[in-house]
Amino acid sequence: MVYVHAGEPTDAGFDAFLAFCRTHKPRIRGYLTFAEGGLPTAAQRARASADYDDFEPRRTAIVTRVLGARPLARTFDWLRGGEWFAAFAPSDLEDARAFLGLSQDDFEAALDAARRLSFVLGITLSR
Repeated sequence: MVYVHAGEPTDAGFDAFLAFCRTHKPRIRGYLTFAEGGLPTAAQRARASADYDDFEPRRTAIVTRVLGARPLARTFDWLRGGEWFAAFAPSDLEDARAFLGLSQDDFEAALDAARRLSFVLGITLSR
């Protein structure tokens, strides 16, 4: 699952993302998130946490320049028992791929999807 956003996610957009995840959870192997700006709000994180309790955990790699994302990911990971959430600088994509356990081909396909999404959204992914 690839998720791209710029700025703080809107409630409507974040809830649509959670609904999509609930609908397709058997097919989702992990999450590759590109956060080009703000992070989910505390209320949004609480809704995601509640959803997380309802299905088998999947690894989540958050690629962002936002320095606050890294300690937030570590905290959320610790609350969830470890080894499920990690944040990476845009220059550390290979580490994100390894964390998700994706083959190079699958990761390239995910990056291609992220680039297409960013184009549609009118944002530029950090490198």
